[in-house]
Amino acid sequence: MIKSLPKETYLNINSGMISYVFHRISGIVLSVYLILHIYTLSAVRKGPEAFNHSIAKWNVLLGVFFHIMEYFLLIAVVYHTLNGIRIILADFFNMTLLHKRLVLLTWIVFIAVLGLSLNYFFSGI
Repeated sequence: MIKSLPKETYLNINSGMISYVFHRISGIVLSVYLILHIYTLSAVRKGPEAFNHSIAKWNVLLGVFFHIMEYFLLIAVVYHTLNGIRIILADFFNMTLLHKRLVLLTWIVFIAVLGLSLNYFFSGI
């Protein structure tokens, strides 16, 4: 069964499958970010100097790239949230007949937030 999963995924390309893959990828990205975030913020236990050093280390290391990655974090959070709400509506409230419309609505809201946030987020760079 596991061996045929990639073939089944490739043969079954539809909006639900694409949404499934992006939901898993965004979940992994958010988990990695959360681990790094907790690791960085754990320096606060050692005092303000250690915390400032930890934050400065990320700013020097990544600079503008860090700012762009924060935007991708926003994208991952918004997509994961909207798709999670869609999954809850489809599964728990028996809205499977509206499933394709919910996927479309998720993508429309996601693209709208993406477009509106581009100007706001990058106006400072």
